[in-house]
Amino acid sequence: IDIIGDKLACIDYYIDKFKADKQYEDLIFLSLLIEKFYNDLFFYNDEMSLAYFIKRSKVLNLIQKIKKFNLDENNLLICVKDILHNE
Repeated sequence: IDIIGDKLACIDYYIDKFKADKQYEDLIFLSLLIEKFYNDLFFYNDEMSLAYFIKRSKVLNLIQKIKKFNLDENNLLICVKDILHNE
C-alpha cells in the first residue's frame, strides 16, 4: 500500500483489517491516518478548513466510540468510509 500516494486506499485497508481481526491497534493507526488525510486537505484547501475540521472531528469521534463503547463497528466504519470518500 502506498501510504503517501493513496491515503484513502490505506485507510480502507485498515478499516477492513480491523473488521477482520478486531485489533484495537488498527484503530489507533487508522486514527493517525485520518489525521494525516485531513491535515493534507487543510494544507491544500484553506477555504474549506472549517468544513474539514468538522468532518474530521466527526470521523474521529466515531472511531473513539468504537474503541470506548464497543459499538456496532460495521455500521460506524461504513459511515467513516462514506464521509472520507466524499471529500
